[in-house]
Amino acid sequence: MAEIHATNFDTRNAWMGIGFSNHGNLLDGSGDFCVVWRNHLVQNAPLEITDVHVKNGTDMMEVDDHQDCLDFKYVMSNGTLKWTMRRKFVTCDYFDYGLEVNFYPSRFV
Repeated sequence: MAEIHATNFDTRNAWMGIGFSNHGNLLDGSGDFCVVWRNHLVQNAPLEITDVHVKNGTDMMEVDDHQDCLDFKYVMSNGTLKWTMRRKFVTCDYFDYGLEVNFYPSRFV
Protein backbone atom coordinates (compact mmCIF):
# COMPACT_ATOMS: atom_id res chain seq x y z
CA MET A 1 0.00 0.00 0.00
CA ALA A 2 1.34 3.42 -0.92
CA GLU A 3 0.05 6.83 0.16
CA ILE A 4 1.13 9.88 -1.84
CA HIS A 5 0.44 13.55 -1.07
CA ALA A 6 0.74 16.21 -3.79
CA THR A 7 0.33 19.89 -2.94
CA ASN A 8 -1.04 22.50 -5.37
CA PHE A 9 -2.40 19.74 -7.60
CA ASP A 10 -4.76 21.03 -10.31
CA THR A 11 -7.26 18.23 -10.88
CA ARG A 12 -8.63 19.90 -14.02
CA ASN A 13 -5.67 19.22 -16.29
CA ALA A 14 -2.81 17.64 -14.35
CA TRP A 15 -1.63 14.09 -13.91
CA MET A 16 0.94 12.45 -11.67
CA GLY A 17 2.24 9.00 -10.92
CA ILE A 18 4.56 6.76 -9.03
CA GLY A 19 7.20 4.90 -11.03
CA PHE A 20 9.45 1.89 -10.74
CA SER A 21 12.55 1.16 -12.84
CA ASN A 22 16.13 -0.09 -12.92
CA HIS A 23 18.23 2.56 -11.17
CA GLY A 24 15.96 5.39 -12.38
CA ASN A 25 16.46 4.47 -16.04
CA LEU A 26 13.09 4.82 -17.71
CA LEU A 27 14.07 4.21 -21.32
CA ASP A 28 15.60 0.74 -20.98
CA GLY A 29 12.21 -0.98 -21.00
CA SER A 30 11.98 -1.19 -17.20
CA GLY A 31 9.92 1.99 -16.73
CA ASP A 32 6.65 1.01 -15.03
CA PHE A 33 4.13 3.50 -13.59
CA CYS A 34 0.81 3.90 -11.84
CA VAL A 35 -0.53 7.18 -13.29
CA VAL A 36 -3.36 9.22 -11.75
CA TRP A 37 -5.34 11.30 -14.25
CA ARG A 38 -8.77 12.61 -15.19
CA ASN A 39 -10.58 11.83 -18.44
CA HIS A 40 -11.21 15.33 -19.84
CA LEU A 41 -13.64 13.96 -22.43
CA VAL A 42 -16.15 13.15 -19.68
CA GLN A 43 -17.67 16.05 -17.76
CA ASN A 44 -17.01 15.86 -13.99
CA ALA A 45 -15.11 12.60 -14.38
CA PRO A 46 -13.42 11.33 -11.22
CA LEU A 47 -9.67 10.80 -11.02
CA GLU A 48 -8.60 7.32 -12.04
CA ILE A 49 -5.41 5.29 -11.99
CA THR A 50 -3.86 3.43 -14.92
CA ASP A 51 -0.99 0.94 -15.05
CA VAL A 52 1.40 1.95 -17.87
CA HIS A 53 4.92 1.15 -19.03
CA VAL A 54 7.50 2.83 -21.24
CA LYS A 55 7.84 1.23 -24.66
CA ASN A 56 11.38 -0.14 -24.84
CA GLY A 57 13.79 2.32 -26.44
CA THR A 58 11.29 5.18 -26.57
CA ASP A 59 9.96 7.90 -24.29
CA MET A 60 6.32 6.91 -24.92
CA MET A 61 4.00 5.34 -22.38
CA GLU A 62 1.73 2.45 -23.26
CA VAL A 63 -1.22 1.17 -21.20
CA ASP A 64 -0.64 -2.31 -19.76
CA ASP A 65 -3.11 -4.98 -20.83
CA HIS A 66 -3.25 -6.19 -17.23
CA GLN A 67 -3.98 -3.45 -14.69
CA ASP A 68 -2.02 -4.03 -11.46
CA CYS A 69 -2.47 -0.64 -9.74
CA LEU A 70 -5.33 -1.57 -7.44
CA ASP A 71 -7.63 -0.16 -4.73
CA PHE A 72 -7.18 3.47 -5.80
CA LYS A 73 -8.75 6.00 -3.44
CA TYR A 74 -8.24 9.75 -3.20
CA VAL A 75 -9.35 12.90 -1.44
CA MET A 76 -8.73 16.56 -2.31
CA SER A 77 -8.31 18.93 0.63
CA ASN A 78 -7.14 22.56 0.42
CA GLY A 79 -5.32 21.99 -2.89
CA THR A 80 -3.61 18.81 -1.69
CA LEU A 81 -4.32 15.52 -3.41
CA LYS A 82 -3.93 12.53 -1.10
CA TRP A 83 -4.17 9.17 -2.81
CA THR A 84 -3.56 5.54 -2.00
CA MET A 85 -3.11 2.44 -4.10
CA ARG A 86 -1.60 -0.98 -3.82
CA ARG A 87 0.39 -3.20 -6.15
CA LYS A 88 1.90 -6.62 -5.64
CA PHE A 89 5.68 -6.76 -5.42
CA VAL A 90 5.73 -9.40 -8.18
CA THR A 91 2.79 -9.36 -10.61
CA CYS A 92 3.99 -11.88 -13.24
CA ASP A 93 3.14 -9.19 -15.84
CA TYR A 94 5.95 -8.90 -18.39
CA PHE A 95 5.76 -5.09 -18.34
CA ASP A 96 5.62 -4.66 -14.54
CA TYR A 97 8.85 -3.96 -12.72
CA GLY A 98 9.37 -6.48 -9.93
CA LEU A 99 9.88 -4.87 -6.53
CA GLU A 100 12.26 -6.29 -3.98
CA VAL A 101 12.40 -5.94 -0.23
CA ASN A 102 15.93 -5.78 1.10
CA PHE A 103 16.42 -6.33 4.79
CA TYR A 104 19.86 -6.16 6.30
CA PRO A 105 19.71 -6.93 10.04
CA SER A 106 22.11 -5.02 12.26
CA ARG A 107 24.46 -6.87 14.52
CA PHE A 108 25.43 -5.24 17.77
CA VAL A 109 28.84 -6.03 19.19
